[in-house]
Amino acid sequence: MNKLIQSTQIMLLLLLSYTQQSTAQSTSWTGAVSNAWGTSANWTNGVPDATKDVFIGDAYYSGLNEPRLTVLGYCKSLTVGGTNPITLRIARSLRVTGNLQIQSNGIIEQGASVLYTSGNWMNDGTYTTTSSSAQVNFIGTLQTVGGSTITNFRKLYVARNATIILANDITSIEAGSSVMVNGTINPGMSPSYMITATGRMQVYDGGTIKINKELFADNYDISGGVVFYSGGTADYSSTVVNQTISSSYAYATLKISGTGVKSLEADL
Repeated sequence: MNKLIQSTQIMLLLLLSYTQQSTAQSTSWTGAVSNAWGTSANWTNGVPDATKDVFIGDAYYSGLNEPRLTVLGYCKSLTVGGTNPITLRIARSLRVTGNLQIQSNGIIEQGASVLYTSGNWMNDGTYTTTSSSAQVNFIGTLQTVGGSTITNFRKLYVARNATIILANDITSIEAGSSVMVNGTINPGMSPSYMITATGRMQVYDGGTIKINKELFADNYDISGGVVFYSGGTADYSSTVVNQTISSSYAYATLKISGTGVKSLEADL
């Protein structure tokens, strides 16, 4: 009997320790005193830092004040929306080291700032920008960009050694928009998705854009033009369809990979 009691006590202590540890690693927005991100009293467990998962719009939200980021911000992961509809307004740089999730009733409104993300970007709600300087930098090793909502980025930047894999179409169609690639964009294989942009796409040294549909324009509809700088690569990499290599672009490095027939549209 004593051994059973001791075992039960140990299990309860372990459970309590785990619960306290989980709580310590997250913080939820309450908006109890103001809309200031940097005010500790607006959070259940203090101002977010790089070790904390952040929840904005869960059951702890009071409904009084929506958050506004006007100081440099850090968090481990970020979830906006959920139990309560809410808008996060970003006016200074924010670094998210894990996944970023916008729920169906969540809104991120980004002003003149840079949003750095190292994890997956999943948008089931609304992402919008209010400045031509609003930029999202993908800096993780391997990241998925998806969700049920097509995200419209103002300025999209893929860092060197970073790879994004599309799990939905994305756009970049506002004034001042651009797509900058120092890493790799993979539009997916089956299905394969599209980037539609009105600004310029720039593929820098070390950057690669993969083409996985039959035609270049089926993956990249870029009305502002595509510029390949020295060391920038276009990789016709489909393993599921035959491909026609477009002659409309001045490739710096042209790579033919994957399988199937690869045909020239015209002399390059």
